[in-house]
Amino acid sequence: MTQRCGQAERNGYQKRRKGFQFCRRVWKHLYLLGVQKIKNYQMETANYFYICRMAIHKTHLLLGGNLGDRLTNLAAARKMIGEKIGTLVKASSLYETQPWGKSDQPEFLNQALEVATELKPEEVLAAIFSIEKTLGRQREDKWSARTIDIDILFYDAKVLKTKDLTIPHPHLQERNFVLVPMLEIAPNKQHPVFKKSIEELYETCKDDLEVVQLEQEND
Repeated sequence: MTQRCGQAERNGYQKRRKGFQFCRRVWKHLYLLGVQKIKNYQMETANYFYICRMAIHKTHLLLGGNLGDRLTNLAAARKMIGEKIGTLVKASSLYETQPWGKSDQPEFLNQALEVATELKPEEVLAAIFSIEKTLGRQREDKWSARTIDIDILFYDAKVLKTKDLTIPHPHLQERNFVLVPMLEIAPNKQHPVFKKSIEELYETCKDDLEVVQLEQEND
């Protein structure tokens, strides 16, 4: 009788011990799971605030060129813009356009781009100068022929005028070779000074120079 009672007590003790060990494992698992969730939350929160600190801006650029291999030059400019300025969001078709301001030169190829960037306007301009220099741009006469030309049309809804930079571009509303490509990618973009959309500016533009969309394969 005494032996059976002792065995029963030992069996009960072992069951209680196993139960306690099982509970410890469960609680440890739940604790570790909770810690991991907290870590994940902290990481997500940190990423959120990091993204918030990144000032992502939208800038619209116009590419143009009428010397050398125009298609290759514009393709190289797009690639370098992606490397030096930001992410290419939209790109219009290529358009062949008559030269504006100085007619005795070859026709241009033009293309409008929408780019997401962290750079400030002055930094975008500096990157543009670097790209143009790399691609052989030589600044001579104001409307002279060139291998590549990159203009800042808009930077968010910012209005800026300094010695080196005016935003929006001061002549965009006068030029079909700007407005037609922009109509393709941002017809409702509002001009922050004139308070008119690209479509409205195009409807009132008096430029009669021809702008022809090229048929082309995607890069």
